[in-house]
Amino acid sequence: MKPGYDSKARVVGWPMEYLPKILSKYSGVEKQNIILFPHRISDEKQPDIFTFLSSVLPEYKFVFAQDQKRTKAEYHALLARALVVFSASKQETLGIGIYEGMLCAAAPIVPTRISYQEICRVWCYSGHWTRNLDAAKGNSEGLASYIRSVIDVRDPKKIQTLAQQAGGKYFHGGVLYASVVR
Repeated sequence: MKPGYDSKARVVGWPMEYLPKILSKYSGVEKQNIILFPHRISDEKQPDIFTFLSSVLPEYKFVFAQDQKRTKAEYHALLARALVVFSASKQETLGIGIYEGMLCAAAPIVPTRISYQEICRVWCYSGHWTRNLDAAKGNSEGLASYIRSVIDVRDPKKIQTLAQQAGGKYFHGGVLYASVVR
């Protein structure tokens, strides 16, 4: 039990154990030069930073997953073609879009804040770089260099391992189910 929790509280995963099976059919899809923003387009997700980065990294195609209406299958196919999934979020619900991207072997590029620090610790960039658009502009060289380096050393097997670890710990409802049935 974590400090500060009473004996009735339980730390449980988010029940999404079905996702690896659904997304497994997208493994092996040829990657394109796509950097994907897997979030809804809203202020706390900081889409302005993503748009700005497209001018700093013109060799990549920056795509908002929700820039057009897509079916779930079209979204999954887009995830499968993406090299990376990018976040500058100030808020999120467990990073589900990032998890889906990892299941499709897209490298996570996420800030050292919110739950990303737990899920993708070694894949995080400094959260100070994207605390707002001005910070992203001021740190554009470091951020661009980091993104390029992640893409250059992107290893689908390591990403899949990270996805499996995250899935087992954060995106599986086993502890939740056990606590309800006891």
